[in-house]
Parts: sequence; C-alpha cells; structure tokens
Amino acid sequence: MGWSHEAYPTPSVLTRYRGAHMTVAFELFTVGLAPVDEVWGRVSDPWRLTEWTDAEQVERVNGDPMRVGSEIVVVTDGQRLLWRVDTVEPRLWEASADVPAGRLHLGVRVARDPLGTRLILAALLEPSRSAWRARLLTVPALRRRLERWCEAALRPDGAAQ
Repeated sequence: MGWSHEAYPTPSVLTRYRGAHMTVAFELFTVGLAPVDEVWGRVSDPWRLTEWTDAEQVERVNGDPMRVGSEIVVVTDGQRLLWRVDTVEPRLWEASADVPAGRLHLGVRVARDPLGTRLILAALLEPSRSAWRARLLTVPALRRRLERWCEAALRPDGAAQ
C-alpha cells in the first residue's frame, strides 16, 4: 500500500485517483491498555482473526506464521474471502482481498504509545463500481467495522467482551 504508518493518522477519508480509477483510503487508530506484545500476538496470528474481526471462521491458512504470499481464507457474513498477505514487517502486516465493493487493501500496525498500545488500521478500497457510492455508503460502514476491530483487538486477554 505504501502508506507511512509512522505519523499519527488523520480521521479523514481521502479520495484519490490512481490512473483512471478512483480509490478511497482512510486510517484510524485506537489506544488501549493491553500490552504491545499481547496485541501483536492477537492481530498477527491468522488463526485468531475471529477474536477481533468480523470473520466467523478461518477456513485455511497457507503460510503460517504469516509471511509475504500467505493466503488466508475466512468466512464473513456467510461469504468466503481470500486474503493475500502483501507485507510483513515488525508489528506490521498488509493484505488485500476482493470484496463485493471492489478490491480492499488493509494494513495493521501495532505501536507503543505513551498511553499504552496503539493499533492503527489503514484501508484502501478500489471500488468495482462508483467511487462516490463507495465513499458515501461503503466506506462509512467499513470504518464502523474497523472501529469495532480496533476495540476488540486492544481488549486485554481475559477481559469481558
């Protein structure tokens, strides 16, 4: 994806053109008290996606531990999604999948924060249809979904849901 995750992300949604195609991108972050290593252990283990995302089931992981080229098949809302891992660095991974709204790129970074642990989620959607429809309808729903993911990922092990 090529975004800088070092800077504090802004809550705005960015619409940009990539050639003749429009993309919609945003980043969000949440800070929590769970230790950095605990959060990274949760979000970097593909078999634990059901603990913090909307995935109902992880069907298959090719390439475990996660590495560039790993493929993760999850079931979400009764639909199978194939995620391909594009980047793996210390406390950062990025993957992409074809979703009903288009091609979704997702970045996940865990960092130390003066208040605890910061989880940053970045998303870039290459809409299959109207980018304006994606910006007005798809992205707000996706943003709410990622906000829930942040909250669940930062919950300390053993904390009530």
